[in-house]
Amino acid sequence: MVKVCARETSKRLGNVRIVTDESQWPEYRKRLRRSAAEAGRDAIRRLHAAGIPAVFERDGKIIKSYPDGHEEVLPMTEAK
Repeated sequence: MVKVCARETSKRLGNVRIVTDESQWPEYRKRLRRSAAEAGRDAIRRLHAAGIPAVFERDGKIIKSYPDGHEEVLPMTEAK
């Protein structure tokens, strides 16, 4: 089985490489999660810099984060 993982490049997801050695998968998963988290934080910073609130999930809750720093937990609704 061949696993495709992203390698960190210039603080964003970049250069995709194929990892065939299963012993390396945990490290690449960790790097991918770290890179994705950093990209998410960067996107929120950019939204806030433009004066736009960001909406994301944290601990199973939907959070709306405003540029002034306050956060609001949004109500959950059932999908129709």
